[in-house]
Amino acid sequence: MQDDKYYMNEALKMGQEALNIGEVPVGCVVINSKGEIVAKGRNHTKEFQDGTQHAEIVCINQLVEKHIRLNECILYVTCEPCIMCAEALKQCGITKIIYGCSNARFGGCGSVMTVIKSSPYKSSHEINYCYHSLMGLEGLELLKCFFSMENEKAPEPNKKRKKEEK
Repeated sequence: MQDDKYYMNEALKMGQEALNIGEVPVGCVVINSKGEIVAKGRNHTKEFQDGTQHAEIVCINQLVEKHIRLNECILYVTCEPCIMCAEALKQCGITKIIYGCSNARFGGCGSVMTVIKSSPYKSSHEINYCYHSLMGLEGLELLKCFFSMENEKAPEPNKKRKKEEK
């Protein structure tokens, strides 16, 4: 079995792949109890025009298709899962999440909300381990690079009008 940094590097590769095609550069890998990578994902939100296609959801879909028990897996992701993804991971049975940088706007593992403790939805599974800051600077650099690029699909900004004097 490899160490945590090895798996986070694999997630960072997925994030870089996303960045290369203009997606928000979040990457994710999931390993089983033997240390084998059983799912890899990156964001597909822009590509599929579907705001739910985050890296974690892509991995969940792969695991479900392969009939892999999620409660025996560890998820590595370059950025803290958003509230939607944290709740989905909890409902699917992932009990261990290791992430890189924090998500100060949408984080569901402590930055904005701690889904583990505050979810209104009942689950037979609880996320019992959520570790942050593993190679967080590398994940943050990917995001900084993305947000410094121009978005060709962004709408034209509204021009400010001067107030008419009375």
